[in-house]
Amino acid sequence: ALASEHAEVTGSLDHHLDEHEGDLGTVVGTELSELAPDDADTHFDLGMAFKQMGQYKKAISELEVAARNAEKRPEALRFIALCNLEQGNPQSAVEHLGQALTSPMLNSAARIGLHYDLATAFEQLGDTPRAIAELRAILDAGASDFLDVQARLTRLGG
Repeated sequence: ALASEHAEVTGSLDHHLDEHEGDLGTVVGTELSELAPDDADTHFDLGMAFKQMGQYKKAISELEVAARNAEKRPEALRFIALCNLEQGNPQSAVEHLGQALTSPMLNSAARIGLHYDLATAFEQLGDTPRAIAELRAILDAGASDFLDVQARLTRLGG
């Protein structure tokens, strides 16, 4: 019964997304402008949904609202940066990731992820020395087994 209920809800959501060309504001029955600006979780979730649908401008807009919340700020800035990377704008990604790294709310795992994303952005910019420096920051943090850091360092000559 639960599986059929899930299929029904999913089908209904797909139908609404098709009807409204993926506009989540109409799907949830509330215009995005009606959301409380202090509802960071909702804005973050909408931003992530828009990002997954490839609607990067809408995603960035929602994530910028979420980034006003101190707790959500580093994560929202990271996903704004990832949207920028996916749109071929690594310079903006570097700026947002740099802002995220200054957050006092970061734990070590999040910091490592931001360094990894910064390395990707610097690589896209063609700034190999800075990409290497970001990957080395991950090693310095004791995370030598993080994703493909070792392989990337080898490939970049670092």
